[in-house]
Amino acid sequence: MHDYQGGHRFRLLLFLLVIFSLAGCKGEVTVSDLEVRNGVAYLKGGFDPYSGSVRDYYKNADDTNNKLMLEGTYSRGLKTDVWTTYGWNGEKSTVKYEGGLEEGTAEEYFPDGKMKRTIAYSKGRRNGMSIDYDTQGTKIHQFYYRNGFIEPPPSTRKEGSRQAEVDDGHDKMYGKKQITMIDYIMGLF
Repeated sequence: MHDYQGGHRFRLLLFLLVIFSLAGCKGEVTVSDLEVRNGVAYLKGGFDPYSGSVRDYYKNADDTNNKLMLEGTYSRGLKTDVWTTYGWNGEKSTVKYEGGLEEGTAEEYFPDGKMKRTIAYSKGRRNGMSIDYDTQGTKIHQFYYRNGFIEPPPSTRKEGSRQAEVDDGHDKMYGKKQITMIDYIMGLF
């Protein structure tokens, strides 16, 4: 009977070691360790949606990791909590996710840490005020979004108003849908 228990314990220990090694206990997970299927992130070759933190780095010429590029968290394969991206020159951006969609106010910063832009999101779409600042902190542009498209703010929606002329001019010059560094980088993952 004693030999049976020893063999059983050995097999149990071996089983646990195999499970932990297959569970991805390699430490840090990077974007290259994940694959997105139907909008849900999985560890490459995995069957369960990924939950946990993820980081990615700018690569050196010798393909080694160098400087932190982004960090965030997945829950059941969807982005959640605050995701932060870091520009090579020191710029920083943050955006909060709920259920894989942007939610709340995203912020972009100049390399010196001063605010560059704020963008209001609701359920993955720009919704509310988006403000651009110059390097001295002065507002230089302010746009109101509703369901992802620029519109006059609710208090200025009058036909023939000066605000409508400004918005029409902006739409002709830049188009209605604006893409920021956050939108571009997050779209890659």
